[in-house]
Amino acid sequence: MTAGVFLLVAAVGPPRLRPKRSWPHAGATIRFICCTGGFSIIFAFQTARCALIAALPYLHHLRTQPSALQNEDLSNLPKSMKRKIATRPIMKLATAGGLRRTRPSKTLVLRTLSELDTGFSNSFCNLGSPGNNYVQTLHGLNGWHLEWRVTNPLNINRYRHYRASRKLGSNRARLLRKSDKFVSRGLERDLLSLEEVERCFLAFWSLAGRPAEFEWRRLKI
Repeated sequence: MTAGVFLLVAAVGPPRLRPKRSWPHAGATIRFICCTGGFSIIFAFQTARCALIAALPYLHHLRTQPSALQNEDLSNLPKSMKRKIATRPIMKLATAGGLRRTRPSKTLVLRTLSELDTGFSNSFCNLGSPGNNYVQTLHGLNGWHLEWRVTNPLNINRYRHYRASRKLGSNRARLLRKSDKFVSRGLERDLLSLEEVERCFLAFWSLAGRPAEFEWRRLKI
């Protein structure tokens, strides 16, 4: 063959050249054999491929996690709005007792929930993000009610409001009762524990969407 003609051979590298177990999906090495010069050069592309593979979960997170758009059609959104939604929103934490905090930490969110009373002026907590999306809870004598709102980013008057319910439990009507005699209507399986409420708030804070461990019943509000 004439000079300058190269034969491209894709071959799986020998065991000693294969990546460590921390890079389980690294591909084959590419061996270029120069026919005229009688030498070969091995180009290993494992590092680049593995870096891309390692980034896939994060890229998937950005594509799927914005809770404000869950169950909404994103195909018609302008690119500028998609970029804005992909960035982390500025969240605000508020309670019936007067607490107001911007960009609350996880620690503050958990501490605030643990300090709610059962109806003595501080039984309600809300964690919201721009666009009227939020998770909120009400603490009562016999449990907690938790609700999650998902608002259409193109029209704040269009939204879906959900109540968190245990998947296993009774559908019998059961009131959440507070010390101030206020009651919140719902089902027996709507009465959650503090730990379950904490998981929902942290999921919202982390932009992880509504936890799959619950059934999210849509409420007409």
